[in-house]
Amino acid sequence: MKKGFVFDIQRFSVHDGPGIRTTVFLGGCPLRCRWCHNPEGQTENPKLRFEKTKCIACGLCAENCSLHKLRGDSCTLDREKCSGCGKCADVCPSNALSIIGRYMSSEDVVKAVLKDVSFYGADGGVTFSGGEPLLQPEFVIECANLCRRLCREKNISVAVDTCGFVPRETIDAVIPYTDYFLYDIKAATNEIHVLGTGRSNVDILDNYRYISNLGKNIYVRIPVIGSFNGNDDEITRIAEFLSCAPSHPISVTLIPYHSLGREKYELFGMEAPSYEEFPVSSEEMERFKKIMADHGLNVCGNKN
Repeated sequence: MKKGFVFDIQRFSVHDGPGIRTTVFLGGCPLRCRWCHNPEGQTENPKLRFEKTKCIACGLCAENCSLHKLRGDSCTLDREKCSGCGKCADVCPSNALSIIGRYMSSEDVVKAVLKDVSFYGADGGVTFSGGEPLLQPEFVIECANLCRRLCREKNISVAVDTCGFVPRETIDAVIPYTDYFLYDIKAATNEIHVLGTGRSNVDILDNYRYISNLGKNIYVRIPVIGSFNGNDDEITRIAEFLSCAPSHPISVTLIPYHSLGREKYELFGMEAPSYEEFPVSSEEMERFKKIMADHGLNVCGNKN
């Protein structure tokens, strides 16, 4: 059994593909989006979460780990040297400290997925998300195979939520095991994509065309970010790209920026992005949806 790094498993998901699904969040991501709301999933290693409001300054963490220091009525932590070993979290009586993410076998992941098999119905199943799940393609494939082998009669569907910034060989490897792709298109203009994510979108768009040419089921999701792609010109370029691909996606979902991940940055000792530049108005969102619809694309609300 292979092991993969998983930082969360979310049950009864209704936003991550058709039907009711279990979403498995795998760690590691090649992009560094300025608005990322899952910073704990950017790398493939456990991360220490510290909720200062829960800390009772008992000093047990400092007794078990030299990276913690008790100073008056609060504790400090040397984040740069923290390996995420969890020794401090194991002794924390108030649960102010916890470890997020762990290495799991494919068998353990599938056991979690099959807990809700009776709720999936005809369309539901498992979605591998992240981070970027295709940084761990062999693990995704093994989990998908195991799901189908253990529950053939239930016809569990497999969805992969990807940013598309992976080698073509990876796409080829997972296609036989993937029923749906949830594909993020963040920008059509390469220069804009680089500024917002730190990476070129050339391979991302090429991989999208490739999957589209194969006639695979694709749900496109576009995060709409005010200072990034939240303008008529860039939304129009994305719409033109999608409408000119070999086949149209099942649907396009425009997702307005939200700040739900704001507190995570502090919890994990990370520098938070500047949120003020990100929001878009409801009027702008309606205009962007119309642009997509005018290009012959099936536009959804905030879910698939």
